[in-house]
Amino acid sequence: MARCIAEGLVSGQRMAIDASLIEADANKQLSASKEEWDAGRIDVGAAPRAVREYLGTLDEPLKRHWSERQ
Repeated sequence: MARCIAEGLVSGQRMAIDASLIEADANKQLSASKEEWDAGRIDVGAAPRAVREYLGTLDEPLKRHWSERQ
């Protein structure tokens, strides 16, 4: 959070809580180590609409931040 404040992405003055529920499909026996995990294999288009919208809202502050710096 401190880095986000330092980069100007958030002010740190207000807090919002998101109560979205996203169904998890996790199995510790089938999990991959950090070194083996490849984010490029994730097909965001195959995710449910609610997940895609949630991920899109997470990207918005970052997009605004970088567009303001250009």
